[in-house]
Amino acid sequence: MNPDQKLALLTQVIKDAGMKALVMGGHAVTYYGIDRNTSDFDMVAGTSSPTELRKKLAEIPMLASAKEIPVWRTNDFARFEIGTLPDGRQELLEFWLQNHLLSDFATLNSRAEVGNYGGSLVAFLSLDDLI
Repeated sequence: MNPDQKLALLTQVIKDAGMKALVMGGHAVTYYGIDRNTSDFDMVAGTSSPTELRKKLAEIPMLASAKEIPVWRTNDFARFEIGTLPDGRQELLEFWLQNHLLSDFATLNSRAEVGNYGGSLVAFLSLDDLI
């Protein structure tokens, strides 16, 4: 499975678990046409707290064994190791819960763009929000 397909799968299992999330970061940049080699999966989460995010992720079989990695903005951001890449680096899934550069999730979600990526429909931050 290539990284685009893995992102599509991750977004689907997250959605199936009843969690809202939008793709941002390198995969979103690639979706909008700038080739960017990225090895992590960045999202903005529509959850109300880090506790809710952890609970929902633990309920997803594919992510139940994800290892949380300490971050310095614990109320705003969460990072999880979800595997190991062929070169030995960590494979990371990262979520912003809030960020001073981003609008609230409801606003971001209302402006999201859904498009084909990795063989599935994936929701991305709008280009204006990404920039």
